[in-house]
Amino acid sequence: MLGVSTAMIGAFLMFFNILPLIGPLGMFYIPFLIGVLTICLGIWYERKKEVERRRRGWKYLMFSVIGILSFFAGFYLGDEMHLGYIIFKSSGGPLTIFPFALIIYALLFLVGLHISRERSLGFVLKVFGISFLFFFLAFYGLMAYDAHEHYYAKYISVHKLSGAPSDCLNLTEEDLERYPTLKKAIELANKSENGRAGLKVHPDEWGRIRAFISEKGSYNIRLGEEYYGVGFICA
Repeated sequence: MLGVSTAMIGAFLMFFNILPLIGPLGMFYIPFLIGVLTICLGIWYERKKEVERRRRGWKYLMFSVIGILSFFAGFYLGDEMHLGYIIFKSSGGPLTIFPFALIIYALLFLVGLHISRERSLGFVLKVFGISFLFFFLAFYGLMAYDAHEHYYAKYISVHKLSGAPSDCLNLTEEDLERYPTLKKAIELANKSENGRAGLKVHPDEWGRIRAFISEKGSYNIRLGEEYYGVGFICA
């Protein structure tokens, strides 16, 4: 079983080496196909050998958890604890996470085989496919969460200016009614001790405010007798 597991981890490592070369679609479809094909191969092998397959539900669940846990443990060590940068000088990407995730995966996979007391090659293939799929489901889930956070991480900042700038955009109260977040940020800046305020804003309104101000050619605005600088932040 140790030899089989070592071979699988070697295949895992080889796959991650070519992962950046297969493109975004390949990064989604190829792991899915590998996992499904490995499971199908394990089912075919066990049927051919007529292996007893009773009471395995909890074992499959255990290896599903192993796949998920391995990825997030690798993410914690490589990214949150910055070991990916310290050891591999990598500030992001697969090299930051996957080496640690694979080490943890190898250890947990062997522990899982020991706990399951299964020695069938078909079973090993199936649980490898299951854990492989859930490993990547965790990866895709994290990517989706990061993409969602990046899309919605839009902020607008306003700070009061002490004097009239060389260029500015004249705004009226009517103009501000169309951009409620900008209006609220100005109100908060007026109330703030340091004359500064920042607000998170919906991406659609953030884009409309930025387009409106950029179109006028200045990020300084005048409202009544007061002058403000406006900034846009995208995390």
